[in-house]
Amino acid sequence: MSRRTAAALLLCSLAAAGCSDRGAWRAELVEVPEVWLEPYEAADRVRLAEARARLERELELRSTTGAQAAAAFGELGRIYAAHELDHAAEACFVNAAALDPGDRRWPYFLGVLAQGGRRFDDAVARFRLALELAPGDGPTLVRLGEIELERYRLEESRAFFEAARDDPDTAVAAEFGLGRVAAAAGEPGAAAEHFERVLAGQPDASSVRHPLAMALRRRGDEDGAREQLARAGSGRVQTDDELIDGLSELVVGARSLLLRGDRAREEGDPETALRHYRLTVEADPDLDLAHHALGTLLAERGETAEALVHLERATELNPDFPEAHYNLATLLLRSGRRDETLAALDRVLSLDPGHADARLRRAALLRDGGELERAREDLEAILARDPRQVEAIENLAGLLVRGGAHDRAEALLRSALAAEPPAAERARLEAARGFVASQRGDAAGAVARYRRAVAADPAFADGWFNLAVVLAAAGRHDEAATAFSEVVQRQPLNVRAHLGLGLGAMAQRRWPEARAAFEDGLRELPGDPHLARALAELLAACPDPAVRDGERALELAETAYRARPEGEVAEVVAMALAEAGRYEEAAAVVGRLLARAEQVAAPAAVRERLAAARERYARGEPARLPGE
Repeated sequence: MSRRTAAALLLCSLAAAGCSDRGAWRAELVEVPEVWLEPYEAADRVRLAEARARLERELELRSTTGAQAAAAFGELGRIYAAHELDHAAEACFVNAAALDPGDRRWPYFLGVLAQGGRRFDDAVARFRLALELAPGDGPTLVRLGEIELERYRLEESRAFFEAARDDPDTAVAAEFGLGRVAAAAGEPGAAAEHFERVLAGQPDASSVRHPLAMALRRRGDEDGAREQLARAGSGRVQTDDELIDGLSELVVGARSLLLRGDRAREEGDPETALRHYRLTVEADPDLDLAHHALGTLLAERGETAEALVHLERATELNPDFPEAHYNLATLLLRSGRRDETLAALDRVLSLDPGHADARLRRAALLRDGGELERAREDLEAILARDPRQVEAIENLAGLLVRGGAHDRAEALLRSALAAEPPAAERARLEAARGFVASQRGDAAGAVARYRRAVAADPAFADGWFNLAVVLAAAGRHDEAATAFSEVVQRQPLNVRAHLGLGLGAMAQRRWPEARAAFEDGLRELPGDPHLARALAELLAACPDPAVRDGERALELAETAYRARPEGEVAEVVAMALAEAGRYEEAAAVVGRLLARAEQVAAPAAVRERLAAARERYARGEPARLPGE
């Protein structure tokens, strides 16, 4: 930079008299410090240098107006802010705000920088000015609410968040703020209502479930609190902030964008992470790390087809990238491509023989394919490196049981328990002993071991589930129901636990309880075909007329059939048709099933059941479950 240009950037070097011929606005400039560009990627260095050069050229022109200078300072400030050069950005925004006081962007950016530096008085003054220029702006109101909450000025904070609810872009964030205000004010009921509205608007904001659980606990709802804690995660509340979100487009260096994506992901902000990863791939299509990061995040979101494209590209760009091959293998397995999965796992282990997760996954595939010896070799290789690797111990015990070596499996598990592992690992090992006992036909021993498992770790949902299954098989339905309820509290989306509760109630002829269990499950898992089928059968054929509902049964059965067009589900459709009084249609459905069963030589019992059902519907009689 020339001495003349540098002087144009400094208030201290500009005397008002000396600048009169260059425009009175020049006397208002503050110093914009030089920045060190060396740490940045080449593309970002170029952008930063060019933006500074544009400003310098603008300032050297005698024809430049204050408004034009404000725009140039503002643009350079945005680029500095995008690259986290906050001190230089702040100076630019100060100049822009002085030269163009009617543009709300500049006080807003200054407020954001002050808020980040915890200079709250300065931030509030800046945001209030921005709000005067754009009354009702949601992001500004939310930030003011957050600052006042931070300073424990609860009524001021509440007022800002209330106002922010009127902006659709910040309505959910405002509810979250109001929930925190209510919690701080000792109003757990109001807090819970606000947090529940947040989750209704943004179901992925799983981090909100923790403060919701605390509010429910303070309100005395211990069961609700446990349920929310079991579902809590790291997903944050998303707020649309056009000015701040737009800064990411000013970063062009691929690795800088990648780091920002990684940071957003760690902070529980997958949407921002996804945006940065896409920008990274655009900036450098040949960066293997970018494709890997994007593919992995897409896979977590269930966007399998696009995830495969990026993970495959990552392995093409870098064939020696074991994690890319492993994540590709995980996705291939999810897609049912077993042979390709094995090939990808083989590649991982050729690059990193100590990759325990890859060896565990390969062992499971080999086991399921009947290659028990190769599966055992993988598990033993893991234990040779880490004798306490619990998952390998569990799987090896399972292999031994499969081969009939129950005593060896029990000895392996006892030896692992003798090492006094942590409670969570002890629970898994005791559960594995429960499996060994159940495979031996020792129901009492299985129950005892599963009870030890959940005593060691009450949060161990799989232990509760397996305990429930063995209790139900033993006809101990009340105890099984208690165990299934424990699963549902910890895993509200566990369809098998909801089914277990309902089927257990049906086994005891507790028809209203069964209906309630299935209904609860469908509230958590709307449209689940297994729950829909079970409830449809109950509503269509329950001996208790107070429970039956033919029209609802038909609606649910048809939903289940669309998801799983199988013969047994079609039989439930016929049951529902009969209960709705549509006997001729019910008989026709079963008649088609019977014809198909005869064509494929289905077992005699199946054909007899279908023939009896057709005759029953032809007589105008509905189906009924065995009852009292």
